[in-house]
Amino acid sequence: MSPEPSRNGRPGRPRGIPGGRSRRPRSGHRRHGAGVANLINLFNPERVVLGGWAAMALGDLLPAVREAAGRQALRQPYEQASIELCRLGVDAVALGAATLPIARFLTAGGVRR
Repeated sequence: MSPEPSRNGRPGRPRGIPGGRSRRPRSGHRRHGAGVANLINLFNPERVVLGGWAAMALGDLLPAVREAAGRQALRQPYEQASIELCRLGVDAVALGAATLPIARFLTAGGVRR
C-alpha cells in the first residue's frame, strides 16, 4: 500500500490501515456542526431545528453534529440551546410555505380581500 498525498501535498496514511482515509467518518457533521455553532453564537437561540434535506442527510449523525457544535460554540449559549431534527421531514419547507396564505386569511378574519 502506498500512502496517498494529503491536501497539503505530504504523504497521508495508506488506505485500509485503521485510522486511514477509508475508515474515517464523513466530515459533513463537522461542517454542519460549525454552521450550527455559528448560529448559536450569533443568535443565542433556545432551539435549532434542522429540517428538509439536512435532516435527511444528518439523521444518524445528529450526535456528531451536536458534539462538533459544542466544540466550536461559546459555552453558555450552547448549553442553553437544543439541537433537534424537524418532525415534518423533507416537506417542512412546503408545509411552512402553505401556511402563509392560510395565516393571512385567518388574520383577515376569514374574509377574502
